Amino acid sequence: MKRSVLISLLAISMAALVMAGVGQSPTAAAGTPTPDGINLPGERPNPFGEQRPQLPLPARSVSPRGSGGPDQFGYSWEDVSFNWIDATSGAQVTFQNPDDSYSDLIGIGFNFEFYEHTYTQLHIGTNGILALGETGASSTNYSIPQDTQPDNLIGPFWDDLVVSGAGKVYILGGGSAPNRYFVVEWHDVNKVGASDALTFEVVLYENGNILFQYHTLSGVLDQSTVGIEDGDGLDGLLYVYNAAGLATGDAVMFERPDATARVKFLPRSQSGFAISGRATFFLDIRNTGELGSDTYDLSVVGSGWGVSFYRGDGLASLSDTNSNGVVDTGEIAQGSTFAVKVSVQSPLDAVSGDYVQLNIFATSERNPTKTAVTVILCAIPGAFAQAYADPQIGMGLDLIWGPTRRATIVDDWFSGSTLAMLRLASGGYAFTWERNGVNNHSNPYTDIEYLMMNAFGHITRTKSKLTNHEQSDQANWLISDLSVALASTPNGRIAAVWVRNNFDLESGKTNSNVFLSILNSEGAVIAGELNITNNSLWAGSDDLDIPRFSAPRITATDDNRFIVSWVDERSVAAGDKSDVVFAIFNGDGLVQKAPTTLTASTPNLIYYNDPSLAALSSNRVMVAYSAFNYTTQSYTIAFVVLNSAGNILQGATTIASAYGWKPDLLQLDSGKIAITWTNTTSGRIAFALMNGVSYNIESGPTDLVDPTARPADYSSVTSDASGKIIVTWMDANWYQVLYYAMMDATTGAIVTPPMIFYRGQAASPYVLTNYAGQSNAAFGGFWLDFLPMIKR
Repeated sequence: MKRSVLISLLAISMAALVMAGVGQSPTAAAGTPTPDGINLPGERPNPFGEQRPQLPLPARSVSPRGSGGPDQFGYSWEDVSFNWIDATSGAQVTFQNPDDSYSDLIGIGFNFEFYEHTYTQLHIGTNGILALGETGASSTNYSIPQDTQPDNLIGPFWDDLVVSGAGKVYILGGGSAPNRYFVVEWHDVNKVGASDALTFEVVLYENGNILFQYHTLSGVLDQSTVGIEDGDGLDGLLYVYNAAGLATGDAVMFERPDATARVKFLPRSQSGFAISGRATFFLDIRNTGELGSDTYDLSVVGSGWGVSFYRGDGLASLSDTNSNGVVDTGEIAQGSTFAVKVSVQSPLDAVSGDYVQLNIFATSERNPTKTAVTVILCAIPGAFAQAYADPQIGMGLDLIWGPTRRATIVDDWFSGSTLAMLRLASGGYAFTWERNGVNNHSNPYTDIEYLMMNAFGHITRTKSKLTNHEQSDQANWLISDLSVALASTPNGRIAAVWVRNNFDLESGKTNSNVFLSILNSEGAVIAGELNITNNSLWAGSDDLDIPRFSAPRITATDDNRFIVSWVDERSVAAGDKSDVVFAIFNGDGLVQKAPTTLTASTPNLIYYNDPSLAALSSNRVMVAYSAFNYTTQSYTIAFVVLNSAGNILQGATTIASAYGWKPDLLQLDSGKIAITWTNTTSGRIAFALMNGVSYNIESGPTDLVDPTARPADYSSVTSDASGKIIVTWMDANWYQVLYYAMMDATTGAIVTPPMIFYRGQAASPYVLTNYAGQSNAAFGGFWLDFLPMIKR
């Protein structure tokens, strides 16, 4: 587990370092190594630049059962007799790259019907899949269906495979019309990092059936996806997912259904807030049948809220065109799509947290047994502020409550890897972020920028530099200021803390430190940049006992002190270790307690990471963190409670049944503590409610199960004016949406279930928030905006 310091950045062309915004195309060549902590434009950010054991977020596995289906379209599967077709006498397929690559378009040799479309060409992927249409990243397999690329998927053995050495892929056609077939054989391919040979094939038949066969399977066989998925990622049929069930000699047939009436809703689910009691949603209804035109009756299951249907352009409401007493779409041609606008209105007495789940059904007039359903979740939101970055707009702060929703564009460009937002004692907000650039020596750097807003989201201090490396006297250094976090004291002082990594291009070594700056209530810097770790050592690949800092966090107590925490990672003779450290400063930035290690890592076994701080009453602070056991590959959540002098009030305590990482926590007005984290066992956000005195769990842990079933990460917790708990988070793998849920502050019961409240606005959505609990905050509402000024 020794770290290797990457020094080959010298080989990177400086032209590749032209700065790009979030979500733009990468400018560094694929596979180009970079020094830790340097965020090259276009890279998927590694939160905090941390090097530590990381686990993929798992999902539930699915095992085969002998037969299965049908899916919505009507496909079913059945285990059948093995009858291998040797395709090695056919043509060999070439790939630009033996790993994570697709072939050029290859002709099938006949019209192949797959779901509601017909194809004559396909792409073959090295990772054991066929793509009928657009290709997508495929190194990580997911369950089916999943509404992200790759779609239009036929996967006999979707895993991270490599086609090299003896490994080859062959194609072979055979038969005569109307009984032709097309074979793709992956022959002696391997999983990445393994030598076990895998030989399997897929056979496409002219009648639309699909056969998977497995000639030779060895090694790890319970980490693949086997199944088919339509072009929208909304329908599919799964045979096995990340579970045992495949063996040499297996064969499974996916049978295409007979022609019939059908219908599809796009999307299959959506959600949003009812602002001023109203919300609008848009649906597409597609005639996926094969019997010609059809009309679809629309019905709703869900009580108490008003629902109206309109044409997609909103110019006319839908009516009962077939005179059966039910609103319908009117006639839709086979293969065509009809857009519908759905208007939802809440009851007049609805309050924050109220919601409705609407199940909308479309039923075929040709065959009333053929229906599709889409789910709409609509809620009255609590009052909160949400910070985010979206390449379509740059950076934004959404101020949300029941009567209105306002978006403030903080900046139209974001090129860092994280941002942070804090509500101030005044009710306003401080907003800070990383900014990448190229300095006077043509070297990349990362600065910290910030601005100030009042309680209504109006900018009161324009964008300013907290750190500035545009002009550097170090021609061979790459300087990165990373992972900024904020806190404010009751008397109005604001503190920002961050990590600075200096990478020396000549020596290939890194110097790391934690810095602190103090600002006044208007955002003017009054103390800083203060180096609070004072590390003068430079770490190379073989250097021992030299720290590498990450994950800085900060909070403030009622007696106007700042408690700062961070992670100290280093290699020692016994192996690698990672500990949580804290220090305390007054409002002028003067040290009240020098850096003190809070945990005791066991080299190469127990690692402590992800500190999160919450100020408690009576000048206390809870420091929550994750503990990673390398042997069991498991994470747990623990905490320590300090006072503002740095004395331990509650020693290290592990929260029962809290398996995960990246906690966030908040003390509520009631004195109870709301805590969230990412459950690495389920891949969901977990929530618990703690007693603020005994620190015992009073409610939970409870997983927040969202309707999209995407892996979740990076939660932030706040509360609204009524005291209800609000949690928001990101989807972990695709960074496309933000989720919201509300809990009761007394019982911990879910008030509003998880729902998407923000979706990236770009054609290829990409959304970032804070990775450490500073993406949301309380909001007081807008009533003051509308009060007239009357002299009396």
